[in-house]
Amino acid sequence: MNPLATPSLELIPMTGALAAAEHSGRAALAAALRVPVPAEWPPQFYEADDLDRMTRLLHDERNAGWTLYYLVRRAPARTLVGVAGFGGRPTTKGVVEIGYGLLAEHRRMGLATEAVMALLEFAFHHPSVEMVVAETFPHLQASIRVLQRTGFRLDSESGRGGALRFQRFRSMDPS
Repeated sequence: MNPLATPSLELIPMTGALAAAEHSGRAALAAALRVPVPAEWPPQFYEADDLDRMTRLLHDERNAGWTLYYLVRRAPARTLVGVAGFGGRPTTKGVVEIGYGLLAEHRRMGLATEAVMALLEFAFHHPSVEMVVAETFPHLQASIRVLQRTGFRLDSESGRGGALRFQRFRSMDPS
């Protein structure tokens, strides 16, 4: 699986080897990715159970590309700034869920928007995907703006744990 690219980011797909490196700690992950991993790693809302869930998904090769991507900022110096990705391959109804998280010092620079756009392009490149969904909390206004800028519309205010649920259909105009 090749990395995805945006003007500012390289989205490196998680592999079993990268997941194992991350389980071993920041130094091992830095060596495996060949980029610095900041001391603040991991980003908010990216927790050990998320890494464990992605690791389990990677045991099935059909999930390749449908798990997590490490977000590596290209300049001013290559560094790991966050994660973004899918919660698994699309359902039989053509629905896939995305999520993202950036380290605090890399927020509000358009990086999350770039990452989400790359994920949407990847997802809608697959004819079976009809809808992409995402959840965020009402107090995370910057995250809500990322979803709105990338063409998502509010679907429900009763997501998991009080989250707002957004959706983006293949046919939606992103403007």
